[in-house]
Amino acid sequence: MVNNKNNDNSIFFDLVIYTPADMFLSCKVKSVTVPSPVGSFQILINHTPILVAIDAGTVTYIDEDSETHLLFVENGLVEVKNNIVVFTVVSAEKMEDIEISHLELLVSEANLALTHTNLKDITKINMNKKIDLIKQKIKAVQLLN
Repeated sequence: MVNNKNNDNSIFFDLVIYTPADMFLSCKVKSVTVPSPVGSFQILINHTPILVAIDAGTVTYIDEDSETHLLFVENGLVEVKNNIVVFTVVSAEKMEDIEISHLELLVSEANLALTHTNLKDITKINMNKKIDLIKQKIKAVQLLN
């Protein structure tokens, strides 16, 4: 018996990722690993329906060709229902497209702006949150290397 993985749709489910700008991704997958406030969890075919808030972090998915893909997503929701996994996130990027040097420059510029300007407290808080998010992204990319 020949097992043709491309004809065996029983092991695949749909993954869709939306950002405010557009549909970032739509494909068939074998599994998805999701960052959540209590730790990462994996979604497989026939997963129980859930709706969960997710943290910024790495999403890993395995596609129909058994290739592993890594994305960095920024906060949002993931809904699993009827073998469809839908992410609605603030942003999503392929890990291979993230340039650490650019992110490090952004952190430096933001830290400099925080120390040399007279900003409102709420602005400082928001800038520090963004700096922390960029640092998370840098750490995620560094872990791959």
